[in-house]
Amino acid sequence: MLVCRRFCILSSGALLVILLTLVRPFQAPTSVSAASLSLSPSSGPAGTVVTAQGTGFVRNRDVLAFWHEDGLKRYFGVAKPDDQGTVTITFRTPTAKLTGAPVPVGQHMVELYQTGDPPRTPTMMFTVTSGATESPSPQPPTPTNTPRPDSKPRRAVIFLQGVSSYSTCPNGEGFLGDKNGAQYAPFWVMSYLGSQEYVTSEITLDSTPYYFSYGGYCNGGSGANGEIASYNGNDSCGDIPNGAFPRLRALIKSVTDKVPGTQVVLVGHSQGGFIATYTVGRLLRDEGEEGRAFVRQRIASIVTFDSFPDGLPDTLEATASLIFLRTCLSLDSPNYRSWEVGGRESKLAVWAGFPEDDGEQVEIYTIGAQQFPSVGSYLNEIFTTAIAERDHLSRPGDSHSSVWNSASEDKQFFVACAALQLRDCKRQQLTVAQNQIQTITKAIVR
Repeated sequence: MLVCRRFCILSSGALLVILLTLVRPFQAPTSVSAASLSLSPSSGPAGTVVTAQGTGFVRNRDVLAFWHEDGLKRYFGVAKPDDQGTVTITFRTPTAKLTGAPVPVGQHMVELYQTGDPPRTPTMMFTVTSGATESPSPQPPTPTNTPRPDSKPRRAVIFLQGVSSYSTCPNGEGFLGDKNGAQYAPFWVMSYLGSQEYVTSEITLDSTPYYFSYGGYCNGGSGANGEIASYNGNDSCGDIPNGAFPRLRALIKSVTDKVPGTQVVLVGHSQGGFIATYTVGRLLRDEGEEGRAFVRQRIASIVTFDSFPDGLPDTLEATASLIFLRTCLSLDSPNYRSWEVGGRESKLAVWAGFPEDDGEQVEIYTIGAQQFPSVGSYLNEIFTTAIAERDHLSRPGDSHSSVWNSASEDKQFFVACAALQLRDCKRQQLTVAQNQIQTITKAIVR
């Protein structure tokens, strides 16, 4: 096979491999037993602690709890069913809506969700009988020299997928998981961050995951309230400077405007990681003081999964071209031109992690896989890391897909390090057991 900058002549064997990847065998639908949900209690004032118990789930596959609000779903917890398919999740009902308004009296839907074909989604209504119970006596004012609970840094997480990705309404198949039960990063990242005391003791985590979309959102939303992204593979082939950049900037602004002081962690897979670094680099270098202030105030860190945060290296361009021919049908698609190392977009992306004159810096953390199965072969080569990266985690057992759509302890801890803006994450987390993580983390020099 001749490797060139723009077009590649493929052997008949390589062409056959590409054609085989486009053909999916027919799978007959499988019968699914009905899942059910019960709530205890099923009514009470806003802020009531509720235990949700579900039955009829697939064992050892995550089940998530959601509270429905104005057409949106608020994530409230995750657990794995036991061998009998029973799962229990305890959560506190909200006292305020995402808009800040009090939760109204009346019925509110609670849902348990497990991916599958079809997904298991039993629901039950919880009745809010009154507003949150007031304290029996007023509390004295907090002294100004005492840290307030809300003084902790506040973080929200935005997820970005790559080229050839898609997301469908209403459940986000293709972004959150697939019909075979695979659960992608938005599931296992958020469930891990929200359940770890060493994380929640240091930051206030917005429990709503946010999704970057190459197109639109379900229910006509903007993404600012956690609406599910809605787009197809062709949408991901669009223009990055004039399409993805303004979309991501607007989403960051909307998410961080909800609670002043919030900063986002951008978590991107493949092209999604490049869009994240390009956006930050462009804001820092091309948007003047307004852009630099935007980054300082609203963006905490970037995590890339098997990405090319500084542009696509020549050694991988031939492989990437095959994916583009399969998905975007043209090597002249706008986003492919943006990937080139040395091009304007890549040069801007390089600046994403460099400190400003005042020392302010967006921390970059990169995770790399060594297998690239999308074109039917494996390359013993790690995707590039960022020039200004804070830390790198190598996952030699992961493919380009599995590094994103399967959880592991080291990846979970690595993303937590990024949310906390810690350093030397890889060296620490690869050598500690789960029950030591909290102690070690607090000892890391920031």
